[in-house]
Amino acid sequence: MIWEELFNSKKAQTGSSEDDEEEGGEEDAYAFTHEFPLVAVLAIIIPLAAMVFAIFVTGYQVQENSFLGNSENVVIQSRFFNSPLCFAYQDTATNRVYPGIIDLSKFGQERMDLCYEVPENYISGCFRIQLKNLDTNKIIGSVESKNFGKCITNYQIRKDPYYVVLKSGDSDERFAGLMLIESRAG
Repeated sequence: MIWEELFNSKKAQTGSSEDDEEEGGEEDAYAFTHEFPLVAVLAIIIPLAAMVFAIFVTGYQVQENSFLGNSENVVIQSRFFNSPLCFAYQDTATNRVYPGIIDLSKFGQERMDLCYEVPENYISGCFRIQLKNLDTNKIIGSVESKNFGKCITNYQIRKDPYYVVLKSGDSDERFAGLMLIESRAG
């Protein structure tokens, strides 16, 4: 249909009729061959552009969804400041757990080893936790999983900051704190 319109428009421009078609066949052939390279180039460029676009969109989606690869670490990290078995404060009178409030009396290497039991040769899920008092800007302490030293060798370290409240046992005194959790990236 497009080709018919192309040929009919050329006939109209040149003023040729069906009687002149035998004589004017060369002009029509010239019109077809003159525009053919343009059509051929577009027939190649348009699919290539579509493929490049599809590859770009797919790569972008993979990059945006890459946080899923770190989901195991995120779940384990939340355990450190949300679980009473780790460092979260638990009221002794009511047994209520206060997620995000770190009990300083629990923060130590023994508790870390109980909270996150992992073999030393386990190469995934290794953590170092540093606790800092933001009111005094001093580091309170640091603990790490048993496999941290072997796990991070030749890998980048990811540092995730979590703002928490620091509380010492059942005392009413509270401080603003930062829990910096280092883990293996990727």
